Amino acid sequence: MKSTNPDPASLAGASSAVVLVALTVCGHTLPAAAAPAPTAELAKQCRAMAVKAYPTRPPGSKVGTEQAQRDYYRDCIAKNGNMDSGNAEKGKPKTR
Repeated sequence: MKSTNPDPASLAGASSAVVLVALTVCGHTLPAAAAPAPTAELAKQCRAMAVKAYPTRPPGSKVGTEQAQRDYYRDCIAKNGNMDSGNAEKGKPKTR
């Protein structure tokens, strides 16, 4: 009569395969290492530079500068505050 209990050697191979698949799936779904957060000093400096490059317009203005300020701020943070003065003039909305 055949035993209903599986061979322990075949179980070890099967459980190893399950563990390997689980680790592979987890490894691909974990987020990549995040970039370090900017310092408060850098954030303040970049915010001041963004407002200087793209001054905030009064409410009701036809041309807003919010998106330009956000883009400049992101670039400034990415470049660690090293923004050349030429970037501020490129794409700057014209004043009337």
